[in-house]
Amino acid sequence: MTGVTTSKRRRQRSDRWVPITVAITLAAAAAIATKTPSVALSNPDDLVVRQPSPPLALARPHIAYQVGGHGDARVSYITGSGELAVATVTLPWSLDIEMSSPMRPASVTATTLGGGALTCRLEVDGAEQDARESEPGAGVVLCSVVSA
Repeated sequence: MTGVTTSKRRRQRSDRWVPITVAITLAAAAAIATKTPSVALSNPDDLVVRQPSPPLALARPHIAYQVGGHGDARVSYITGSGELAVATVTLPWSLDIEMSSPMRPASVTATTLGGGALTCRLEVDGAEQDARESEPGAGVVLCSVVSA
């Protein structure tokens, strides 16, 4: 019987430690929770619900083609819809167009029929993007921009 009694006593002692351990843990958690400073917002405006910004609208770029020189020339250029147009014109020549959508290439090429010197200039929204001069006698000039 002594073996059974000793075993019972050990179990009773170990059973007492469980509630004591739980009580100490809860007391420590409560002490930490009450001693820890609370978190405050530094700016109450951060909680204000605002209307979302309107989506970013990409404007259609305005393109200005210019070709300078003397006499007649054959001009090739990209239209506002992105197609290639070819025309025989008297120099100096210029054309203003609006692209049908943003991020399109723009280009103008001129070839003189008499072989004289040429200049070209390409502007996007009023800002020069490319300007070139041909060598005398070469009679060919190209101005372009990858994305207007």
